[in-house]
Amino acid sequence: MQGLLIVLLAGAAFLVAMLALTIANRSRVPRDASSLTRDAQRILDERLARGEIGIDEYLARSAALRGDRPNGTQYRPDEPSDDGPPAEPDEDGPIA
Repeated sequence: MQGLLIVLLAGAAFLVAMLALTIANRSRVPRDASSLTRDAQRILDERLARGEIGIDEYLARSAALRGDRPNGTQYRPDEPSDDGPPAEPDEDGPIA
């Protein structure tokens, strides 16, 4: 009889611990992307207002938050980059 009581108490303690962990981790779950973008835009607005960044940097970063490139085209993560790999220096050095 005591063994059954111990098992029931251990099971109840386990369930309480799992519930507590679930509630604690709920605050760590990321919010949706639109609310994160709004928060980032708000921070960017505040930095511009305080004079920490200039208007050019503000406009570029705002465009990046919207997913736009500086030339106005839309960014798509699945498209290849135009940059290519960095150039490697010649082993012989510069040609004179």
